[in-house]
Amino acid sequence: MTRAELMRHALSQALRRVHDLAGKKLKLDEETRWQVAGEAVEELRRYGGWKELDEEAPKTAGTRMISSESWEVKPD
Repeated sequence: MTRAELMRHALSQALRRVHDLAGKKLKLDEETRWQVAGEAVEELRRYGGWKELDEEAPKTAGTRMISSESWEVKPD
């Protein structure tokens, strides 16, 4: 998984929690969220020159984003 794919996934998930100015959820469907997140990543590539986006993401970051098991709270 590249850093760009990881960022796109994170942006897509963040868009699930977006509210408008009146405080109502936007209720974007998954396809729309994925499209918006992909366009944001492409804008970063085009204007930011972020070569790092094509590098492999750190394995721990990718695991956290995809695996729900890593989000579990472990007792001390």
